[in-house]
Amino acid sequence: MDLEFIADENGQDIRLLTSEIVLLQEKIQQLKGRIETIQQNCRHIFLETPVMRTCQKCGFSESTYY
Repeated sequence: MDLEFIADENGQDIRLLTSEIVLLQEKIQQLKGRIETIQQNCRHIFLETPVMRTCQKCGFSESTYY
């Protein structure tokens, strides 16, 4: 079975998709920054297991296995 070939003669689709990827990566970085700020300012309520503890409010996790 042959694969269907889709021609993008002027590369417009590629440029649009690439610029969308860049915008989404920037959005991801902004959201990661917001998460980090929330976790730094949270009054944690931890749920602990033998190897880690995770805040029930903000999701911050750390290992307790040393």
